[in-house]
Order: sequence, then C-alpha cells, then structure tokens
Amino acid sequence: MKRLYRYLLLPCVFVASASHALPQDVSNVFDKNKRRLDAPPSELRSDDVGGDERYQVADESLNVIMQVDDNTDKKVVRVNPARSEQRQNSLQRYAFSGKRIFGVGFVGAGAYGIFGGEVDFGFGNEWSGGFGIGTGMAYSTWGIHARKYFQEGSLTPYFQAGYANWIMNRNPVRESEIYPLYLGEQFLMNSDGSWKVKKRIHLIYPAIGVLFQSSSGISFNLHLQYLISALDFTGALAGSFGLHFYF
Repeated sequence: MKRLYRYLLLPCVFVASASHALPQDVSNVFDKNKRRLDAPPSELRSDDVGGDERYQVADESLNVIMQVDDNTDKKVVRVNPARSEQRQNSLQRYAFSGKRIFGVGFVGAGAYGIFGGEVDFGFGNEWSGGFGIGTGMAYSTWGIHARKYFQEGSLTPYFQAGYANWIMNRNPVRESEIYPLYLGEQFLMNSDGSWKVKKRIHLIYPAIGVLFQSSSGISFNLHLQYLISALDFTGALAGSFGLHFYF
C-alpha cells in the first residue's frame, strides 16, 4: 500500500518541480493573483471609430440595426432595410404569382346540377377556360366556360360566361331524384307537369365570382350565376363553389 502512495506522489512532485523551473512570466499566467495581460493594440480601440459606426450592428441575421441619432446623440433601433428587403423577397417567392397553367378539381351545384368534375386551362394571367361533366341524379350535365380575372393576387374577382347541356336519361320515380328541384322544374319540366325525358336542355349563363388561390396551387372559388334557357329564355338564379389544384 505504501508503494502505491509513492507512485501517486511522484507525478505531484514532478509537476511542482516543473512549475518552479518555468520562467517568471509564464508562472504569473498560471497564478491568478499575479496574472497581468497586455492592453489591446490601439487600432482596436473604439475611440478611433465614429459613433454611427460604433453602434451599428452588421449582423445580417438581425432584422434591426442600432444607430446613434445625430440630433439627440442617443442610441435608437431602426429596421434593417437589407433584412426587410430580403424578407419581402421571400414572401414574394412563396406568394401566388398569378400564373394558372392547368387546374383540375370539382364544382358543387350551379351549372353542373349537384356536382361535377372540371378542368381549367390558363391563357396568360387574365383569362382561363375549361370544361367539365356533372350530374343531378336523374339527369346528367356537361359544360364549358370562359373566365376573365381582375386585380391579380391571392384573392381575385372574375367574370365568367358559360354553356351547360342537361339531359334526362330516364323518367324519375320521385321528385327527390331531381337536385336541385327548383332548377329541375324550371328547365326539365313541361308545362303539363311531365318531364322532358331524352330532350337536351341548352343553358347559357353569365356569372360573377371570387377566386382565392394559395402559393401551393390549391384554389377555392365562389360565384353567382344566372342560368338562361336558350329555348324560351326563361331563367333562374343559382350559385356554386369549386375546389381546384393548379399545376
């Protein structure tokens, strides 16, 4: 056991003797009571730097900069214009650019009856056109449309004109098979109360609406339309909504 203590004491004696062998300046560095550091070079002192430059933060990761006001000689925080411009460019990059090349989705109600599937093609930033097919339970539909957009952005109003073709393939057993019923009675029913089976109904309509489109390509629209029969020019008010994805 005594031999073990001897081996442990040997490194301590070696370190103690080595410290006495070090130069006095080096020993002072290791001794916190005698530690003395030289002053920094004069070119690094802030006395030679102007006030505006002294307090300006050059870190681009910050959104603000600190400066000295020339009138009050006080430090003030201002928005970093470079950082703000970078943030604005980032928002513009992820915002909707106004380009609608090709869209696919579905439309509920309106010219398609209950609902329909639709494709939409963009022609520049202001125009688009497309077609779709739908159903009203006892009758089937298809239609085409053209759309003019105003005030490009994520929320865009538009005007739409379209044509819809409706046909009843069979005589419905009950009125609940016709949706919506008030449009069916307006355009698919004869004056004697019978249904216009196997007769095509040609409808034209103007519409106004608004389109909301995100940068991801998903869009949602609402529009109000007035359906007009091309045969006798009777009309009925209708509305619809749509959900599309644009590529």
